[in-house]
Amino acid sequence: MELEFTKIKNKETSVATISLFGELGDQEGEINGHHWAHEFNWLDRNFDNINAHINGFGGSIGMGLSVVANIMGATSFVSTINVGVAASMAGIIALLGDKPKMYDYAKLMLHSPYYADENGEKVKNLSAKDQKALKALKDILVRLLMKRGKSEEEINKILKTDTWYSAEEALAEGFIDEIIVTGRKKELAALEPMALVAKLNDEYKPKKERKMKTVIAALGLPEDSNEQAVLEAVNNLQKDGGQSPDLSQAVDKLIDLGKAKGKVTEKNEKSIRKLADTDFNLFVDFLDLEGTPTGGEGGQTRITDVLAELRGQGGTGGEGKNKEKTFAWFEQNDPDALARMEISEPEKFRKLKEADDALYK
Repeated sequence: MELEFTKIKNKETSVATISLFGELGDQEGEINGHHWAHEFNWLDRNFDNINAHINGFGGSIGMGLSVVANIMGATSFVSTINVGVAASMAGIIALLGDKPKMYDYAKLMLHSPYYADENGEKVKNLSAKDQKALKALKDILVRLLMKRGKSEEEINKILKTDTWYSAEEALAEGFIDEIIVTGRKKELAALEPMALVAKLNDEYKPKKERKMKTVIAALGLPEDSNEQAVLEAVNNLQKDGGQSPDLSQAVDKLIDLGKAKGKVTEKNEKSIRKLADTDFNLFVDFLDLEGTPTGGEGGQTRITDVLAELRGQGGTGGEGKNKEKTFAWFEQNDPDALARMEISEPEKFRKLKEADDALYK
């Protein structure tokens, strides 16, 4: 089965990690909860332990129920881990595990579930089918909270409005079993929920995808440019003296595109420019102007090597066939060998990974 949301580091340990990052729905850019549930069900049949990482604001009730039903019916041991924000439907999912956990900077939000229109307003005139789904979801949430020792009066108070909890508060309330210490609490705990979700979603994207987006923007190329187009642009820069592109010009171009798409307005332009100064990756991700970059043909120079040359960090050097294989090369071309290396040659694995991480700092 082709896995879209899952990462399996070592099948022999019978542990799989599946991620639910973003909003459940059937629109472009949203997570299809039915597909996610199908993948989770496959993991449940093939693994003894599943870690479900959650970061988002919920979304479609119908798709959320697919996720809820599969987690509740799992025969494997499921740990639900709130790695950023788990709100609304995602908050319910975050409490479903055999062992719910939160990162020390994470936030949990619970409220009585409801259907919302395009403007986020509560829909009052529901069909009989929607009313039934809503009641089923609320009953599940009430049972979860009662299982965690809450009285009916306490539950009604919690669900009456949007009720937010830090990791410490959620543990004190008995909603979770463990707080995972990350070393990033000081950095992330003060972020507003929307900013925290965006930052964590960006960090959890494949590094090559995030870096490609940044390079495309910095070079002033069309957002759907592929890797070969990027390499040609870089070669032209090197012929002209190897100067790095001016990021301020890239920001201006992206701001203009953002205005055309309605992402940037007079009210938020100043804040968005500030975001570009502090975190360019997150700025590009917020504008959401990119298409999915396509990889080049085998044997072409890797974008990570070009980045290293541009930034004076060395790269792998030498001619293509004689280059030492990088961590990125193994990820793309031979992930099984990378997994074996992590077990049999941990020191080599560590050095390759550290060298790769350095390219994205």
